[in-house]
Amino acid sequence: MSTFSFVANYEFTDNFSGYVRVNNGVFFDNFDAVRCNTSAAVNERCNSNPPLTTVRNYEGGIKLQNQYTYIDASVYHKTFAGLEYQPVNIENEVLAPPSYYGSTSTGVRLIGSVSPLAGMDMQPLRDFKITVNADYEKAHYKDYVGCYIYQDVNGNTICGDINNSQLARLPNFQIRVTPSDTQTLNWGSVTEYVTYEHIGNRYQDPTNDTPLYAYYDLAAGISAQVGDNWQFRLLGSNLTNQIGLTEGNARLGGNTVQNGVGFGRSILGREVNVSVKYKF
Repeated sequence: MSTFSFVANYEFTDNFSGYVRVNNGVFFDNFDAVRCNTSAAVNERCNSNPPLTTVRNYEGGIKLQNQYTYIDASVYHKTFAGLEYQPVNIENEVLAPPSYYGSTSTGVRLIGSVSPLAGMDMQPLRDFKITVNADYEKAHYKDYVGCYIYQDVNGNTICGDINNSQLARLPNFQIRVTPSDTQTLNWGSVTEYVTYEHIGNRYQDPTNDTPLYAYYDLAAGISAQVGDNWQFRLLGSNLTNQIGLTEGNARLGGNTVQNGVGFGRSILGREVNVSVKYKF
């Protein structure tokens, strides 16, 4: 299968432009799948020459840059296809030959920064900057026929439908905000930053049966450049020691509560690192 990428950019002024992008791609099998050496099901798939898993992206946006701000804002629409599955009923009886489903997502992305004091004469004020990276998207599964079989929280076997369900472990909204400042001194420079990160509500599984609730974390750091060779860093992550789940039990398709115990993978707790680097 051929792939392509088409991009067009129009410059309205010296510091303002608009762009559109269309591109597609494919997901290649891993090494074991290519050599048909994992399971009987994979061997059958290798011999049947199934279609490739593909992605296509449509995107349009604007870019603005001047003394006070940098903005890259875009809207996008992505489609995925070619995810293989076996259509079955509630008794797990085969309904049809292996088929393929996919997903679609539409979103808005913002990457930018603002330097509100860029016009000041004092260098520390002039270099103060707030950086933002944010994304809001609606993404869901589509084209799945038959039962998606899983166990609910009561242990019942469910014949589910994942069409229009939110993509597993993908939040609708996430944002990172980083204020930073740099001071230039006669022996080098010092940069400080604080990063606030918010990850929105998600679900562990395609059935949207097990929620992964929103969380935030706070990080901060100081980096000092001494002369041309030495660099010192003090970095702290999750400073408020928040608990946030990135996923549940990935080995289970639906409910991840087993025998009254819920399984989840948490973000790391509070951590502080010090590093020293010498550049030759």
